[in-house]
Amino acid sequence: MTTELWMLVGVVSVFITLSFVQAMSLLVAIGAKAAASSRDGLPAYQNGLAGRAQRAVANHIEGLAMFVPLVTVIAVAGIATPVTALASKVYLGSRIAHAIVYLIGIAWIRSIVFAIGMAALIALLVAIVWQ
Repeated sequence: MTTELWMLVGVVSVFITLSFVQAMSLLVAIGAKAAASSRDGLPAYQNGLAGRAQRAVANHIEGLAMFVPLVTVIAVAGIATPVTALASKVYLGSRIAHAIVYLIGIAWIRSIVFAIGMAALIALLVAIVWQ
């Protein structure tokens, strides 16, 4: 399996972890009964860890929508290079860092780490187009 595909496994692992953190923080924020309900009519939980976790998961899903197709094209077309491997590693690192700083609530660092991840995605796209 290519480095890019291993990094995809890593990115999905971060997603699974974030989803668990989101579920547990929601459980703490609104209680077990409300969390197990349909959640209709519940007040918004946009503040605190539960809100940050919800937004981090949403952001990670958006990232997956870009990373998965790029890595898939690289793997299927057999065009993996040291550049695509490095870009995939940088992307995984940025997603791990992004999740941590998002959950902690450090806005400026979160934005910088997000930009690093986007640069990695652009590098993957350029590597595909230039093949």
